[in-house]
Amino acid sequence: MTELWIGFAVIVAAGVFWFGFRGSRNRVRAPQFENEREAALTKRVASNANCSLSLALVSVRQELGFSPQQTDDVLVKRAVYHYQQANPTEHRVTYCDPVRG
Repeated sequence: MTELWIGFAVIVAAGVFWFGFRGSRNRVRAPQFENEREAALTKRVASNANCSLSLALVSVRQELGFSPQQTDDVLVKRAVYHYQQANPTEHRVTYCDPVRG
């Protein structure tokens, strides 16, 4: 009976280690912002585009690279637009007719 308990404990420990290791590998890390403006723009883009901060940060950095002198409102609009153009399947809009047929 003792061997059975030891075998069970080894299997449980291996399972906990396996799932713990896999979970830590797939964990999403918080993005590292370069300055406060980039952080604020990224949060606005993420809320407007309904995406994660790390995906919004890519669009914000792209827009800041193109034209850093633009106002924040213009940068947010352009970043949301380019994010939606880069990911069309996530933001597909369908219009349904009110009547079938």
